[in-house]
Amino acid sequence: MLLLMLAACGQYLEADELVSECDQIEAEVSLASREDLETATTLGHYGLTGLMQAHTYDEQWAEGTVRSVDYSAMLGVPDAGQTLADTLANLAAVDPLALEGEAEAFAFWMNLYNAWVLQASLNQIAQDASWGGASASTWDGADTGTPWVMFVTRFVSVGGVQLTLNEVEHGVMRGDIFPEDYADQPDTLALLQAWHAALWEDGVPDARLHMGINCASRSCPDLPNRAFTADNVYDLLDENAARFLAHPGKGAGSAGVSTLFNWFSGDFTASFGSTQAFVQQYREGGDSDVNYDAFLEYSWELNGR
Repeated sequence: MLLLMLAACGQYLEADELVSECDQIEAEVSLASREDLETATTLGHYGLTGLMQAHTYDEQWAEGTVRSVDYSAMLGVPDAGQTLADTLANLAAVDPLALEGEAEAFAFWMNLYNAWVLQASLNQIAQDASWGGASASTWDGADTGTPWVMFVTRFVSVGGVQLTLNEVEHGVMRGDIFPEDYADQPDTLALLQAWHAALWEDGVPDARLHMGINCASRSCPDLPNRAFTADNVYDLLDENAARFLAHPGKGAGSAGVSTLFNWFSGDFTASFGSTQAFVQQYREGGDSDVNYDAFLEYSWELNGR
């Protein structure tokens, strides 16, 4: 029996300012031996694909179609919780340094991030059905009812350690690591640096990662309806980028471009030369109507029901 316990008790980065009491996220499932996963070089991610295909749906907004997550259905289906818990345990058993090639590792890290966001969101909704509601739409850093607490709490199990979602995104994937923050955690720092170095064959993070990881918010690029794999990762990212940029309220249009292009402009410049070059490459119909001088308001309202 494996028990996955996610604790947000104030001892982690900024958590003392965001959490007033100890919240816990539990996922418990009986597991077979995972010795094979510890030495796996390729992964299928079949369970996560099944989960996402069963519990995402297209929703019509005024400005276009988005893919939303049916959190209520997931909470109401025991098999969904079992599948997600099993997926998280499988991912935790993998040695990321054993994965074969950039595409395999890229898919792994994005799936790890997305699966844990699903688990953390489900836990919060189970405790408070209004969590991530309209009050979270314009989060300014002070409202603990928003999804933000998920990103600064250490509960992501991988490689024998626990990371925050921010450490997965910014530390491992983007390489935005500040060694001074790990003065008392040298082993964790070494792992973050090793995983980042192993991920990118040319040393430059692929900015399309921002089209693949999903932060459970309405303004984030849609959660794909299947897991990333080494075979589909780049095609799926291209598809998600085009879908995101086609939506003028989320990606790009006459009112402005996504705030993601403000937060991570350096990533898009390093990978594509500029934000505009990225938009021109992936936005159907070009960018003649895109206002690059304004950024769209970012909504942290939950990306589903």
